[in-house]
Amino acid sequence: MKRTCLQKNTIEDRKLNTDGQNTCEFHPAEILSEERHFDPKEIQSVRGFVRMKTLPLFALLVFISTSSIAQCYEYQTEIQTIENELEGVSKTLKKVEKATTFVDAQKIIDKAIAQAKKATEAVTMAKSIAQECNCDEGLKLAESIFITASDAYSFAQKAIDAGDIEKAKELSKKAITAADNAKNEASYGSAACNN
Repeated sequence: MKRTCLQKNTIEDRKLNTDGQNTCEFHPAEILSEERHFDPKEIQSVRGFVRMKTLPLFALLVFISTSSIAQCYEYQTEIQTIENELEGVSKTLKKVEKATTFVDAQKIIDKAIAQAKKATEAVTMAKSIAQECNCDEGLKLAESIFITASDAYSFAQKAIDAGDIEKAKELSKKAITAADNAKNEASYGSAACNN
C-alpha cells in the first residue's frame, strides 16, 4: 500500500498538531492500479489445500462403493445359507419315512422345522440386503424363495401336528417337495446381485 504523508506548514496546522507528527493519507486507487503477480508458493499452497479437501471426498466415494459390493456379497452368503438349510430340511424329512412311531417322526420333523425356520430367516435377510443393494432381480427371487420355503415350513408344521404316522409321512413328502423347489430357486439366486 502506498501512503502519502503531508507535512503541515501553516501556523494554524502547527497549533492543532502539537505532537509534531505528520498527517498521512492512504490512496486506495493507487493500490488497485498496481498489478499483482501470483507467487508460485501461494499457488502450490492452494493446490495442496484443494487436494487435502478432495482426498477425503474420494475416500468416501470409494468406501460407499465398496460397502455396496460388500452388501451384495452378503446376499450371496445368505443365499448359500438358504440352500444349506433347505438341503438339511429335505434330508431330515426323508428320515421320517423310516420312523416306526409317530413320536419318533415328531422328533425328526421338529429338527426339520428348526432348519426350515432358519432358511426363512435367511431369506428375509437376503430380501433386506437385495433392497439395500438395489438388486431388483435378487429381491424378486428372494420373495419367491420365501413363499416356497414357507410352504416347506408349513407342511412340516402340519406333519408334526398330524396325529398319526401316515399323515405325518404324507405331509413330510409335501414339505420335502417344497424344500427342494425352494432350494432350486435359491441355486438360481446365487447368480443374482453379482455387481
